[in-house]
Amino acid sequence: MKSSKPSNNVCSDKNEESELNELVNKIPRDRLLYNMSEIIKAISDPLRLKILYLLKSGELCACHIDFALDKPQSTIAHHLSILKKANLLNWRKEGKWTYYSLSNPEIIELIEDITAEEVTNNNITGEEVTNNNITSEKVTSEKIASEKIADNTNTKLKIKDKVDDKFFKAFEDRTKDLDIFKVGYTKIETKNINNEIIHENVIVLAIEMDENIIKTSPGEKAKNLNKKFYDKFRKITKDLSGHIEIAGFKTQIAHPNEDLLDLPFLAQKAGLGHVGQSGLLITPEFGSQIKLSGILTSINDPIFDKSSNNNSINNHKWIKEHCKDCGECIENCESEALVKSAEKHITELSESKCIGSEEGCTYCIEKCPFNEKGYSLVKKEFLENYKKKI
Repeated sequence: MKSSKPSNNVCSDKNEESELNELVNKIPRDRLLYNMSEIIKAISDPLRLKILYLLKSGELCACHIDFALDKPQSTIAHHLSILKKANLLNWRKEGKWTYYSLSNPEIIELIEDITAEEVTNNNITGEEVTNNNITSEKVTSEKIASEKIADNTNTKLKIKDKVDDKFFKAFEDRTKDLDIFKVGYTKIETKNINNEIIHENVIVLAIEMDENIIKTSPGEKAKNLNKKFYDKFRKITKDLSGHIEIAGFKTQIAHPNEDLLDLPFLAQKAGLGHVGQSGLLITPEFGSQIKLSGILTSINDPIFDKSSNNNSINNHKWIKEHCKDCGECIENCESEALVKSAEKHITELSESKCIGSEEGCTYCIEKCPFNEKGYSLVKKEFLENYKKKI
C-alpha cells in the first residue's frame, strides 16, 4: 500500500489495514502477472485450445496441424504465433518445415483444472459447441482463469529453483530461433550482490551486430541503426527472460548498453571469448562484432559453477597478449575515448568522449584485426610470432 494513512473512503480499522498490506505484498511481480495475462489471452480461443490438445501427444509439423483442423495455413500460422508469444510452444525448423511441441505438457492439465467446473456444469463437448456459445466460452474461460489464477500461482506456477535435464536444451533452442549465436552460464561474486543485483547466477547472451552499423560512418543514420539494433536485442532478452519466468523462476534483466553488470567480463568467465584492449569481448565466431546482454536468475544448477573450470577461458587467453601489442582500436578511435595506460598495460575508456551511443560510432570494432582478418588468421599469426620470440 502506498500510504498507511486511511483515506476518507477507507475505514480506519488498523488490523484490517495491516492484513490488506500483507495481501498486497503477496501479489506476484508485475512481470509475472503480465506473463500470466498473456497465457490467459492465448488460451481463450477454441482454435488455439484445439492446437494445444493436438500437441498434447507430441511434436507435430505445422502442415499436419493445418490438415487436422481443416483450416487455412495463414489462420493456423496466426494462432501458432500467439501461442509462441505466450511461451506455450517450442518450435524447431527442419528444412522448409516447422515443428511444434508444448513447452510445458502440464499446460493442458492446468487449463482443465481451471475450467473443469464450468465444463462439467454446462456439459460441453466438441460437437455441441456452436458459433453462439464459442464466444461465451471464450469470455467464460478468461473470467474463470482470472478468478482462479491466484490459487494456481502457488501450485502450478510456484517459484522454483531447480530445473530438469531438458530445460537448458529447450532454452538454447529458443535462443537460436531469436538469433542468439552463443549462450554462457556463470556466477557473479557474492560481494557484488546488492539492492540492484538480486541473483548470483547469470545467463550471458551473445548476438552478432548488424553489419550495416559497422559499415556506416558515425552520424544520424548510424545512430538510428544502432538504436534499432539495441531495441531488437532488448526485446529478445525480455522474451527469453519471460520464457524462464513462465517456467517458474525469478529473473532480472541486464540489458545491453547498461551498467548493471560487467557483461564482457562475465562472458569471458563463461568461456565465450576474451576481453580485448577496447574492453569489448572478442569471440572466435565474430571477433568483437558482437553485443551482450544478461539474465540474472534464481535457477540453481551446477551449470553455473562450471565456468570456473572452463577450458575455453584458457583457450582464449592469448587474445590478451595479442591486444597488448596491437592497439588498432586505440589508434582508430577518432574521439580519443580509448587511452592506454603505459604503467598498467590496460586501456581506459573515457565515457564522456565516446560517441558510440550518440552517433553510432564503431571504429574500434571496424578496424579491429579480428574483424578485418578473422579470428583464425589472427591467432595463426600470433602463434607464429610467439614461436619466433622463444
